[in-house]
Amino acid sequence: GQVDIQDGFNRMMQHMMGTHNDTILGKMESVLEKAERVARNSDMAARLAVYDSVIEQAKKSGRTDMDVVEKEAALRAQMMINFNHKGTSATARTLMAMVPFINARIQSDWRLLDALKGNIPGVSKEKAHKMLMFKVAKAATFTTLYAMARSGDPDYENSSEEKRNRNFLFDVGGVPISVPVAPEYMLLKAATEHTYRTLTDNEFEDATKVRQAISSGIQNLMIMPTDMMPSLIKPFLENATNHSFFTGRQLVSPTLLTRDVNERYVEGQTSELAKYLSDVGQGMFGNEFNASPIKIDNILRGLFGTVASDVAFTSNLIGNWAGVSDSPTPKLNNMAEIGAMFYDPNGSQRANDFYVLREQVASAHNTLLELQKNQPKKVAEYRERNAPLLRLSGQVNAINNQLTQLRKQKAQINNTPLSQMDGDAKAEAIDALANRQHALLGTRVQDMNKQLKEEME
Repeated sequence: GQVDIQDGFNRMMQHMMGTHNDTILGKMESVLEKAERVARNSDMAARLAVYDSVIEQAKKSGRTDMDVVEKEAALRAQMMINFNHKGTSATARTLMAMVPFINARIQSDWRLLDALKGNIPGVSKEKAHKMLMFKVAKAATFTTLYAMARSGDPDYENSSEEKRNRNFLFDVGGVPISVPVAPEYMLLKAATEHTYRTLTDNEFEDATKVRQAISSGIQNLMIMPTDMMPSLIKPFLENATNHSFFTGRQLVSPTLLTRDVNERYVEGQTSELAKYLSDVGQGMFGNEFNASPIKIDNILRGLFGTVASDVAFTSNLIGNWAGVSDSPTPKLNNMAEIGAMFYDPNGSQRANDFYVLREQVASAHNTLLELQKNQPKKVAEYRERNAPLLRLSGQVNAINNQLTQLRKQKAQINNTPLSQMDGDAKAEAIDALANRQHALLGTRVQDMNKQLKEEME
């Protein structure tokens, strides 16, 4: 592994042994160092497994030069991913100092390139390529079995596409566990998983999602220009363009853009701190302060990472305790520190699918109205060409009205004082509304999309 040492020897040893606890700050550092030791031990266990595997294979093949084998095994274990393999490029070293985790991305891509070229210590290129193909086949088989087991489960289908593409989602005794995949593996996972779902005619799958997933996998495999952007700049550029470079989606959705700036937030996801700062900015500078709570959260997380998430989570608890906020009890995936380990079983993917369809229908309808006003000669041709979309207008409006009612009920629950309805009861009521939304949408959006595709073809 890699430890950056910027301290004196005695202090460094105290940290490593977890004994630097003479002050409050020291005790906090000791807790963090214990977590760091867990990470180091995990890394060492993975390297030890590689080392033991090489030794075992050598014994099975009848090799007797065990002193050479042990050196090869140690080199293979070290080169599994070697963070100290930095080269001499001044530009690369500057990036490593300015961009969080860019070294890990470079090293993982470098190891993948080495594997593709067959450069594995102590192994011939032919055997290295066979090893790589075996690992790819094994990973693809596991992903296919995973897709077979999970496709159709409500909690899996309701989770966002982004969460599904970047993680394996498991329901372990009712606990929604999220296991992240490495960036270089995401392309294989997305291609395998979405191919299976397409071939089995899964009602929630379509060609657009497949293309987006594979495109996102390719972008994760490569180090993009935005990956090399310093964290001091990146969140501000994202806010200016209203585009997340990580998810590839808008930060503030078109629906939220219709609200006042300080009301552009997602209940249960946007922090109370960001809402407060947005309100203060609006109060001091009026409409010139164009920073919604979502964008403030994005800046805080972009600049300060998990520390900002922890502060945001704490601000929600303090807001409830002080009576400033009446937020429901947060779900596991919104908890400080451990949130990334879980996913939301009542996600909003079905609603997202509907909103995409709604935008297409609204665009066709509004274009037709504009043509009727200004270019009546083109109306007949346009109406005929977009008839499938225009025919869906009534169904889409009906569903949209029902979703609006559900949102109003959710807002009413969120605004109910905790003295009248505690956080747990609020969370339960909101989940019940989410289930009603899933029942309302069901497979209707997918059926409309399929009908639309068939008619447009």
